[in-house]
Amino acid sequence: MSVIVYTKAGFCGQCKATETALDRAGIVYEPRLLEDQPESVIEDFKTRIGLTAPIVITDTEAGSWAGFRPDLISALAAA
Repeated sequence: MSVIVYTKAGFCGQCKATETALDRAGIVYEPRLLEDQPESVIEDFKTRIGLTAPIVITDTEAGSWAGFRPDLISALAAA
């Protein structure tokens, strides 16, 4: 399973909640900063996923999403 979590620099409540939930579920993920991504990547996220941080990209049936989604984190843990 591949999971990448794009977060904002500084404090982001939804980002921190997502990382904490993934950690508690034992899901290994690669953290990346949104600010370090090229504009083309950001525009792709806006079009396909949404504007809310964090952006979580997976290669599982849970798919990819924006924001804190405990339901989808639970689906990842079950996969």
